[in-house]
Amino acid sequence: MTHPDPTQKANLLFGLLDELPLEGYEASFKLMPHKFLKVRFLIGVQTKNISKHRFDNICLKMEMPDNCYTQCTEQLNESNIVLFGFEEDGNHCIYKIYLEFNDKNKSIVQQTKSKTPLVQYLGFKWDAFDNQKFLTTTYKWFPFISKTGMLDRLDGIYKKTDHFQLLLIKDLIQLGISRINDSFDPYIYLEATDMNRKRKSFDLNLYKAGLTMGQLEKSIIKTMHFFEIDTRKWQAFLWKIRNKAFGHISGGYSSSGDMFLSFYYDVFSGHRM
Repeated sequence: MTHPDPTQKANLLFGLLDELPLEGYEASFKLMPHKFLKVRFLIGVQTKNISKHRFDNICLKMEMPDNCYTQCTEQLNESNIVLFGFEEDGNHCIYKIYLEFNDKNKSIVQQTKSKTPLVQYLGFKWDAFDNQKFLTTTYKWFPFISKTGMLDRLDGIYKKTDHFQLLLIKDLIQLGISRINDSFDPYIYLEATDMNRKRKSFDLNLYKAGLTMGQLEKSIIKTMHFFEIDTRKWQAFLWKIRNKAFGHISGGYSSSGDMFLSFYYDVFSGHRM
C-alpha cells in the first residue's frame, strides 16, 4: 500500500506560488506532548498582487473545501495579505490559507483609539489528503492591551492549572518586552478560537524585540522537557536555525484539546507576519 506523501503536497504549494512577489516567508515548529513538528511554514502575498483568477486557481489546485472557499472569497477584498500555509505530521499534512486585515484594523484603531478586539486573521485549514476534514479559525487582535492585561488573559487561557508552562511563557514574554522601546505599539497580542469553539490559544508577535532563536534556546529546551520530547534528537535542527530572527509564539489548547506551544521565525528578510 502506498502511503500519502506530504512532500508532494508541500512542493505543489511552492509551485503554485512561483513567480508571485512574496511579502514574507515564515517557518515554525510546534511542541506538543511527546511530539515535535518542524515542517511548518507560512508564505505571504499582498492581496493586491494576486489576481482573483490566480487565487481561484491556487484554491482549486489545493482542493480547498467549498465551504472554506466561499467564506474566504467573501472577505478577500477586505484583506491586505493572503498567507498560504503548510504543516506536516508524519504521513499527515494540513493546508492553510489565512486572510490578514491589519491595514483595515490599524485605520480603525487610529481613528477611534478603541481597545475593542478586532478580527486580525481568518484562517482556513484542511486535511491535504481529505478536504472533508476542515476548520476555520478566527484570530482577534487586542489593541493597546497592557502587559498586565495580557498576562491576566494568559491566566484565563491556562486557568492557572499548567503553572510550569505558564511561567515559561511569561518568562519569554518578559524577555521580549524588555527589549522593545516602542511604547505605543510594542507587540501584537491575538487570541484564537476555532469554529467548534474547542480551541483556546494566544499568539504574541515579538519581532520588535530583535531576538534570535539561539537566544531562546534555554526556554525552548525547558519547554521540550515539559512536553517530554527528546532534546538530543532535535539539537542539530535547533542549531541550524539559531541565527534566524524570532518572530512570535503561539500557545494554549488546540481544537483537539492538546496543549501546544509554537515558535515562529523569519526565513528571510521582508515583511514580518
